[in-house]
Amino acid sequence: MVTPLFVQRAGWPHACANGVAAVFLCPLAERFYGRRLLALYFVPGILGEIFAYQWFPNGAGSSLGLAGVLGSLFAFTFSHRSEISISALMFSIVGIAGAVVMCFNHDAH
Repeated sequence: MVTPLFVQRAGWPHACANGVAAVFLCPLAERFYGRRLLALYFVPGILGEIFAYQWFPNGAGSSLGLAGVLGSLFAFTFSHRSEISISALMFSIVGIAGAVVMCFNHDAH
């Protein structure tokens, strides 16, 4: 369940996209959460892999771990509403709504 978080089954385009996302998201999440960044990547990533295997048994990818990091940033905006701009808060609301829709569509990202 851990090794798929280090690879990308969909090839170089997805690996590059996930790499760029990691370069932007992980330092920001580390700034807010510190060393808990590893837990924010691996716990949702492993749980995501468990559910993803139910939908797509041959799937793999680091995007599940990155989705956990992105979700933590969305949660941060809600817990610090008074310090966050309204546009960032709206982006978080749209992101969480998108994640819910993806779950109902059995999309493992």
